[in-house]
Amino acid sequence: MFQSDKELIVKSTRQRVDTTLCGTCSRTLLAIVTSMWLHGCGGPLDVDYSQLNLAEVSGTVTLDDKPLAGARVSFEAPDQTYSYGITDSAGEYTLMFNSEKSGVTPGKKTVRIVMGGALDEAESEDVEDPDSDEPSAASDVTIPERYNRKSTLTETVEPGNQTFDFKLKSAP
Repeated sequence: MFQSDKELIVKSTRQRVDTTLCGTCSRTLLAIVTSMWLHGCGGPLDVDYSQLNLAEVSGTVTLDDKPLAGARVSFEAPDQTYSYGITDSAGEYTLMFNSEKSGVTPGKKTVRIVMGGALDEAESEDVEDPDSDEPSAASDVTIPERYNRKSTLTETVEPGNQTFDFKLKSAP
């Protein structure tokens, strides 16, 4: 009899623990869903950019005196943070801090300019469409490493509006 009473107590305790855990999970899930519903799943964030003192930077990129279209211009800080812009058909770019806000934080920057938006070969494989018969913009134009991976370009960004033009040369 003692054995069955013990088994009954253990079984009853397990059921209470299972019920308690299930109730806790349900309450947690309800709290998460309610929070997402109240705050929205993908709504805009209310971000205050004024504390960053962002500078507005734009300019033109040419390669061998011709506008360079479709190039990614990145201004990289020593801590590896960066802002970037893509050149248009006239070679003009405007730096973006993120997908919603233009600008770049002030300070000394390493400038990297690449075609197709990728900074290394592994990234560039993701940019090209393997099913396309047409060559990508990245394969049409080669920018020397001294302007991208091993960049020698530097600029110091000050608060306010600035223009930085880059006249790249294929030959050293």
